[in-house]
Amino acid sequence: MAEQVVKFYNGNTYPILGLGTWQIKTTEANETVKYAIDVGYRHIDCASIFGNEYEVGLGIAAKIKEGVIKREDIFVTGKLWNTHHQPNLVEFGLKKTLQLINLEYLDLYLMHSPMGFQPGDIAFPKRRDGSIIEDGIDYIDTYRAMEGLVEKGLVKNIGISNFNCQQVERLLSNCTIKPVTNQIECHPYLIEKELSDFCNSKGILITAYCPLCKPGFSANEPNLLEDPKIIAVATKYKKTPAQVVLRYQTQRGHLVIPKSVTESRIQENFNIFDFELSPEDMNTINGMNSNTRVYVIFELCTDTTIHHCLHNRMSNIRKIHLHCLPHPIALNQLVDIPLKDLAGHHYNYMVHRINHGYICLCNCICSLQLNVSKTLLDKFFHKDF
Repeated sequence: MAEQVVKFYNGNTYPILGLGTWQIKTTEANETVKYAIDVGYRHIDCASIFGNEYEVGLGIAAKIKEGVIKREDIFVTGKLWNTHHQPNLVEFGLKKTLQLINLEYLDLYLMHSPMGFQPGDIAFPKRRDGSIIEDGIDYIDTYRAMEGLVEKGLVKNIGISNFNCQQVERLLSNCTIKPVTNQIECHPYLIEKELSDFCNSKGILITAYCPLCKPGFSANEPNLLEDPKIIAVATKYKKTPAQVVLRYQTQRGHLVIPKSVTESRIQENFNIFDFELSPEDMNTINGMNSNTRVYVIFELCTDTTIHHCLHNRMSNIRKIHLHCLPHPIALNQLVDIPLKDLAGHHYNYMVHRINHGYICLCNCICSLQLNVSKTLLDKFFHKDF
């Protein structure tokens, strides 16, 4: 039987497989959590922005009351939302979660993203033009406030989510308590090898969200569970495609948090520890990587911001065609520099998507995809500024 827990750098253990609760309706969350606990799940992944913390808490409380589990048997992850990035709001954000989920502490608390939004009751505060209103808070300051939560005993571990390599490295140079995990989108179409290797080299484990690649979400998007290569591996081991994909993550040492509200699939996703993929099959799945991201988390940057960034960062290599540049050199001009717009506003996030299709970057540095239109090439590489 394969090991079902991982050990963080600080010695704390955590179940490697958890129940993801994103997009679980409030009408389903209570029963889903209760059933998952009955099946054997001891790791529940939650977030303030999911909007179902109260119902998740009801499910946990019911199973504690029934004697199925004790509080120390269940590991609950929460996430600080972007509107609580100001240091004086970090503890408030956590306590709001603790109140909703009816717990005295969390086992793991993550910064949901390095991006901070304007504080308030609106989850995605926007200007009239539709752009997000940022708060200008450096994620370093936010994280330092999270460190205080550990010191107060309100959380056992802290971590991050949706951070790229450069952001992780900068954080490690400015923190006292190292994050135990970086939760990112990760599946066979987006294996994030460089980011995973980088984080592991720093003692930070990867938690894979969206491990099944959004099956059946859209007819226009790839269905990982119907991929012939996955089906072939599943047939070989007499397992389902979902079980193979989840086992792939755990064999990489990644925590994994599949979401389901269907009892049969909750059970199916849990039964992944009685077989082991061969090195050859692991390599086959690794070879499926296409840097395909199914969740574009935020579209925040304006053309003005990016134009200013390009003017500042590409002036030293103007007239040079982008395709003549090694990708890391070109990308490092654009990613987490930090960005500033013409008004001098500081941006902590990296570029995701620019209006009008000028350029598109994925969330993590290791999987950046640069799609440069003729407009961008003409504007920034073939003309003087």
